[in-house]
Amino acid sequence: MAHAREGAGEGRGEPRQRIRDKCDTELSGWSSRRTDAAAAVRRAQGASGGGGACVCRAVLRQEFADRLAASDEETRQVRAELAKLQARQRLELEQLTREKQAELEEVHGRVKLALAKKEEAVRSLRKQHEAAVKRADHLEELLEQRRWPLPSAK
Repeated sequence: MAHAREGAGEGRGEPRQRIRDKCDTELSGWSSRRTDAAAAVRRAQGASGGGGACVCRAVLRQEFADRLAASDEETRQVRAELAKLQARQRLELEQLTREKQAELEEVHGRVKLALAKKEEAVRSLRKQHEAAVKRADHLEELLEQRRWPLPSAK
């Protein structure tokens, strides 16, 4: 059972790590794209002289729109993956809950059986005790009868 929990724990940590790695990769990609865009802007400004500012803005807007669309798509994918992980985690939790409930019911049944056996043993011991007390009382009466001097013995 503990082994199953360890496996489930690793399963939950792995997707989180993948998402974290994906975000780190995306962040480094954004940094390199920003550097590339800045270089493109400098080239555009140098190539067109003073009139390249308008072209440069259009290029930047398009680059920003492309990145925004890519980011939105990735956000949708991450949300979908997160929903799948949450659904799987809910199913695992429900299954674990059912297993534990069944285990608890089994233990409850064993406890009830043990209590019933104990009660039967106590009843049996009480009967034996009552019988032993009756036998002891009877033997004491017999002993007392033998101790009394018989009238013919005088």
